[in-house]
Amino acid sequence: MTVPAVITAPSERLFTVAEVTAAIDPWRAMLTEAHVRITWLIRENRRLRSAHLLCDMCGAQPCVNPSFCAACRAAEAKPAPPKLRPQPRPTPQTLVEAIMYCVREHGVKALKEPKVKSWLHECDAAAKAQINARIQKLIEAKRIAHD
Repeated sequence: MTVPAVITAPSERLFTVAEVTAAIDPWRAMLTEAHVRITWLIRENRRLRSAHLLCDMCGAQPCVNPSFCAACRAAEAKPAPPKLRPQPRPTPQTLVEAIMYCVREHGVKALKEPKVKSWLHECDAAAKAQINARIQKLIEAKRIAHD
């Protein structure tokens, strides 16, 4: 190995190619050696990682918590419970009363209003039958006008 040249403080003179090469050569050799060592470390790391499989649950090598990962594997192996379809609920009586209030206040034409139409759309068959029967009673008692 060559003894490094000492570069002095800035001066008026220019350095020769030999002086610059002598100053750079040790750095070039050191960088080349570092590159070779890093390349070897990367290859060794790949070799070691391929020798051991990663945990399929936590992804660590070796597994950080084997008992927890085993419990997770067992839980994932169980079939998922079937999804229950929600049962339709009966129409709330308050909705029926709201529709009937509008009919008593505005007559049968209230059933054509957008808000009342949306309420009727939410009603089940039993609620619609109840509303029809109650409207029919109001018409027969002449408490509302039939339009």
